[in-house]
Amino acid sequence: QEAQSLQQPEGGADRTSLSSATSLPAEALASQLEQLTESAQAQLFRSGTMYYSQNKFSDAARVFQRIAERWPVDYPCVVNYWLGLALCRSRQARRGVEFLRRATSCEVEHVSSRARQDLATAEGYLAYEAAADP
Repeated sequence: QEAQSLQQPEGGADRTSLSSATSLPAEALASQLEQLTESAQAQLFRSGTMYYSQNKFSDAARVFQRIAERWPVDYPCVVNYWLGLALCRSRQARRGVEFLRRATSCEVEHVSSRARQDLATAEGYLAYEAAADP
């Protein structure tokens, strides 16, 4: 509702709406900002997994990299896992392995166990690639 008060009417800026929005308590403004941030994170994350499911691995990697840069402390192991997978699938296995290694220490057990499995596969691929290219 407060967000609606920030909209400008067709005739120009409504100073009373703007001043009433800025007179909100700092806690309310901080809460609104936090909700917007969480929404942005969720939307970006969904777009990353959507790109991944569509086999657009480079696009997925870019999205997960952006999440990792913007919100480095929020769910880092999950983002590291998806970023590692996307990088490996977009033929950047060396970089992908770095992120999968980070994800193996995740406190969320299903993420760390999947990361260990996918890391073993990626490291096997790198070993095969190194042996094939003398």
